[in-house]
Amino acid sequence: MGQFALREAVVRRERVFTSITNSYRLFRRNLGKSLHLWFIQIVVGVAAGILFAITLLIVAALLGIPSVLLLVLIGKSVGIGAFVLAGVVFVFLIVVLAAAIGTFNHAYWTLAYLRLTAPPTPSPGPSPTPG
Repeated sequence: MGQFALREAVVRRERVFTSITNSYRLFRRNLGKSLHLWFIQIVVGVAAGILFAITLLIVAALLGIPSVLLLVLIGKSVGIGAFVLAGVVFVFLIVVLAAAIGTFNHAYWTLAYLRLTAPPTPSPGPSPTPG
C-alpha cells in the first residue's frame, strides 16, 4: 500500500491522507494482483540481493588481494594507498549497484500502479461482417 500511496502522491498529485486512502482502495480493489506484484518483488529482491552480495565479494577479492600483496611485499605506505583506492572503488560500486536496484524498484511499482489504475480497455469483439 505504501508504494501505491507514493504513486498517488506523485503521479496524481494527491495530498498525503488522500493518497493513503486511495491506495488502500486500489489495494483492496486489486487484492490478488497487488499480492502477486508484491510476491514477485520479494523474489526479485532476494535474487538481486544474492547477486549483489556475490558481486561485492568478487570485487572485494579482486581489489583486496592485490592490496594485501602490495602491503606485504612493498611496504605500508603503498599497501595502505592501495587499500584506500580499493575502498573508494568498492564504495563507488556499492552506490552504483544500489542506485540501479532502487531505480528498478521504483520503475516496477510505478508501472504496476499505472497498469492497475488505467481505465479498462474494451476487448475487441467479433467484427461485423458486411452483408
